[in-house]
Amino acid sequence: MEKTKLGFGCAPILGRVSKRESLQALKIAYEERINYFDIAPSYGWGEAESILGNFLVKNQISRDKVEITTKFGLVPKNNKLIRLSKNVGRKLINLNPKTQTLVKSAASKVAPKVDFSLDTAKISLEKSLKSLRTDYIDNLLFHEYDFENPPNDISDIVHFLELEKKRGTIKNYGFSTYQSLNLVANFFITNNLSSDVIQIPCQTIQTQDYTCIEQLTRKGMKVILHSPFNIGKSVTYIFDNLIHNDSLNNLNSTLNFPIEKSKDIYSILLAYFKSIISPYAIVTSMFNQSHIKKNKEIIDRPVLTQKQAELFKKILSEIQVS
Repeated sequence: MEKTKLGFGCAPILGRVSKRESLQALKIAYEERINYFDIAPSYGWGEAESILGNFLVKNQISRDKVEITTKFGLVPKNNKLIRLSKNVGRKLINLNPKTQTLVKSAASKVAPKVDFSLDTAKISLEKSLKSLRTDYIDNLLFHEYDFENPPNDISDIVHFLELEKKRGTIKNYGFSTYQSLNLVANFFITNNLSSDVIQIPCQTIQTQDYTCIEQLTRKGMKVILHSPFNIGKSVTYIFDNLIHNDSLNNLNSTLNFPIEKSKDIYSILLAYFKSIISPYAIVTSMFNQSHIKKNKEIIDRPVLTQKQAELFKKILSEIQVS
């Protein structure tokens, strides 16, 4: 079985994280042997891809040493006023964290436009190749595609992507979505489509999805998970359940570090999703050295035992129905 990769999530670049901090984090991540980068044209108000591309070239990192996933379909609204506003917003949040809600509300008014048309796909791929300063994209995804209410017929886009695979400008294509995998699978069957890659957030995985993920993986599809820590207040619930089930000692020995505080549950979450699903990659945003190092240590360790993973699955299922 192929080892799960730890992916560096680039969404905060030039958003809540400055250019200097972003470049520093990219450097630390690569030095820690993290070579999978997840990005999109809409990140950083249209500038994040250039940051990553310039970083790779400036540091003379060979293209075949990294794997890049980017997307299309969410078109960034970018101009000088927006660039100025985001810098001001970031400074406001740093000075007073309570302004974060206000800043996010203002940012939502200039959110990327949804456009899944053939022309947009062509333009987006061309721009991504140029911004990332590369000849090819490893994984190109429909960005947050709505399988329940498809915006239009995408057969012409799929045909275009297949041609680009033959040309070598992309290696794989697929979809990122926040919707259930059953809905995705039904869409594929109804429209006689397939996919090389599917990317979903960890927090949306339902009990029935575990079997679906296993089946997709066996068929050779790359299953990429992201945001393993976005479970909010559930962290305390999980920690209390592990104490109640007297499971912390066993997890301590498996993960090889003491789990004494509820914040350590984040490390267990990463180990859990790696163990129970064995995804191709798990993507998370990490912009300080300790976070990067801790995540890399966890992803490189042995998986949880089946008993530990099943206990964790049970606890997460209880959270979803409560």
